[in-house]
Amino acid sequence: MKRNKVIVTTVLSALLVGGTVTGFMQVPEKAKAKESVLVKADKNQNNLVIINKTASENLEEISSTFTINIPVIENESNISSLQRINTIMDYEIIDFKNRLRNQFAQTYLDLNGEVSFGFSGDVTYEVTFNNDKIVSIPVTYTQYTGGAHSNTEIVGYNFNLETGEVIYVSDLFKSDFHFQKEINNKIKEEISKQPEGYFEDALVTVDRLDVNFNYFIKDNAIVVQFKAYELSSYSSGLPSFEIPLKDFENDLTPIGKSIISTKK
Repeated sequence: MKRNKVIVTTVLSALLVGGTVTGFMQVPEKAKAKESVLVKADKNQNNLVIINKTASENLEEISSTFTINIPVIENESNISSLQRINTIMDYEIIDFKNRLRNQFAQTYLDLNGEVSFGFSGDVTYEVTFNNDKIVSIPVTYTQYTGGAHSNTEIVGYNFNLETGEVIYVSDLFKSDFHFQKEINNKIKEEISKQPEGYFEDALVTVDRLDVNFNYFIKDNAIVVQFKAYELSSYSSGLPSFEIPLKDFENDLTPIGKSIISTKK
């Protein structure tokens, strides 16, 4: 089958706003934003062409910096579907930036400007899977608002390239297959191999996992991604579990089967 050529670029979409952010509080008048844009070399990944543009904002008066990357997907077909995907990604990332910027400003005002640390917010992404039907992009959101360490969360965004719709994990399996139980069991099996690395109630937490949990696709597997402190201490990192879809081959929907039929 002939593959569509999908182009992923990173752009700055109304990110760098000095003074007042519409719908958000005003930062101190002296806080002037210094902006810079860095374009890195193109990189080939599978059938993707990635042009990485990093946009930075520095508000010196409230000691805050942002480095924001937004993926934009383009090709010659499925234009309306891709516009839908790009709108979702754009909204999610800019919303994170605006909420964080507002939080920085509020903290600055609460402390009467006596801030002894620098605020920061960063967004990066990686395209971990792409075929004719699916693109999977885990986005890493990092923020530092004081304290012993920064806070990081990885959110998986999985889209149907033909329709522009979000692909929930339930979309990968046949309706009569109890995929959540099977996946939970695999995760608990991995935890049981090294229980000292997890909280005592980690297995209970896994059983409470939402039916459409946070995941992304990598190679021929799904990666179930947890937040910090959900299963283990911060020092253990962000727990994730790679589940090969080949193990459920007979219970996959057509779009699920397209993942395992894609060559690594």
